[in-house]
Amino acid sequence: MRGGGILDIKFESPSIAKNKVGISSTRLINVYIPTGYEKSDLRYPTIYWIGGYTDKTLYNYPKMLDDAIQNGKIAPLIVVFINTPEGTWFLNSEIFGYWEDFLVKELVPYIDGNYRTIPEMKKRGIGGHSAGGWNAIMFPLLYPGIWSDYINERFIALVEAMLGGLNVVSVNSIGKITTTWGNIKSNN
Repeated sequence: MRGGGILDIKFESPSIAKNKVGISSTRLINVYIPTGYEKSDLRYPTIYWIGGYTDKTLYNYPKMLDDAIQNGKIAPLIVVFINTPEGTWFLNSEIFGYWEDFLVKELVPYIDGNYRTIPEMKKRGIGGHSAGGWNAIMFPLLYPGIWSDYINERFIALVEAMLGGLNVVSVNSIGKITTTWGNIKSNN
């Protein structure tokens, strides 16, 4: 296999099962593992990627990740793709289910327990596209002990590899927001 692989997981979420509008509690999660994962004992940093509102495709992300790793733009890593074809925000809701709990209390522990992640805050990032990007901004604020409080240059390279230079926002633990667009960086 030239590049990494995608593993499809059907993940049953008790938190989402509590919804009142018929959203399936069985979630399709796609896990990207880098080349060589199966033949080594290495542990990897992990990025959780939340798709946009009603996203149900991986686009060309796996190939982009393979190319970025092969060209030395990013280090090998695990990427967990979370799809929401129903079009929901990742908020806890009696109506739509408990999506924050699904991600923080169910999925992160499952991934850390079943894959060779580096289960530390500084080695766990979150990103997203469109509505998923909004979620990626909110989760470090709501759950600062789970997600890294900064985005480094390699994470920016990852996002650029996946999305072609879209806006990257980092929120540190004291609420300072850093926005990067291409080569321009602003601190607010």
